[in-house]
Amino acid sequence: GSESTTTTNAAGGGSESTTTSILSPKKITLALLYYQDMALLSRMLDSWLKWPATIRHEFDFLIIDDGSQVGLRAIDLIWPHRERLRMKHVNLTIYELEQDLAWNVGGARNLAHAVAKTPFVLTTDTDVYMNASVASYLLQTLDDSLQEYVKVNTAEQAFNSNQHPLIIWKFFNQLLPDGKDFQPHPAVMLASKDAYWALGGCDEDIVGNYGQTDILFLWKADRDPRIKVRSLSDAMKKENLFLQKIGRPLNKQCMSWALETCQKAPLPFRKKEPRILSHNLELFGRKKRRERPFSNTFLRFGWHRVDFS
Repeated sequence: GSESTTTTNAAGGGSESTTTSILSPKKITLALLYYQDMALLSRMLDSWLKWPATIRHEFDFLIIDDGSQVGLRAIDLIWPHRERLRMKHVNLTIYELEQDLAWNVGGARNLAHAVAKTPFVLTTDTDVYMNASVASYLLQTLDDSLQEYVKVNTAEQAFNSNQHPLIIWKFFNQLLPDGKDFQPHPAVMLASKDAYWALGGCDEDIVGNYGQTDILFLWKADRDPRIKVRSLSDAMKKENLFLQKIGRPLNKQCMSWALETCQKAPLPFRKKEPRILSHNLELFGRKKRRERPFSNTFLRFGWHRVDFS
């Protein structure tokens, strides 16, 4: 059997039904958070298209557009090239937030984990991409963990294909544009949806101010005895596997196939807010000291799925 769950956003905008099983053919959704940067998005799409089809078919691809203005939305770039993506069998879905909220990383991540149709979600940023070797490594790592999970739980007569291991992989190493090894990327992680929601998802109380989204989430994960948190840093280094950070000037240049679309795009009329960390640092401290509860309301905005069939 399979389990169906429906999630409705707090702002009353939309609902989505998802069905997942540990034994489902596709196990990972690659979820990309996007905000009006066509150059970076074109490079991310190009990296997916370079994967061998055998690896690409193992993933669902999901773009969460975090309130981009018309003309700079993800769909504005993808629409003219949608047939190319179909021919390459990129199983892509796009959701848009209906409000442009400042620093809404946690809300966008929560939406990704609410609508993904696979039991595991890999979240990433638009300024880093992974090559096919890293993608293949993640598939193998996940398969090894699931085989062990099924073996142990079957022996204990407790196996249920709709119950997924509460596990999170963090600390994906990345290379800077100059080729130097850099610290693991905090925003990239692979988690079972069950683990993500067992932790209460990302705390949306800190939306509106910069920082602490990943740190707060992993702080809770590291202290929850139900959750297995595994670092990939040493293992990836041993295999010489890295994410690649997209640096300037490449992050300002669209790929050639998307150049015409990028050139027609308008200038953004809203600049990003300054990165002032003090507010969320203070709020995180109060939550750690139990002076403020962790949030338990999610998707505090309108959202909808984009139809580009």
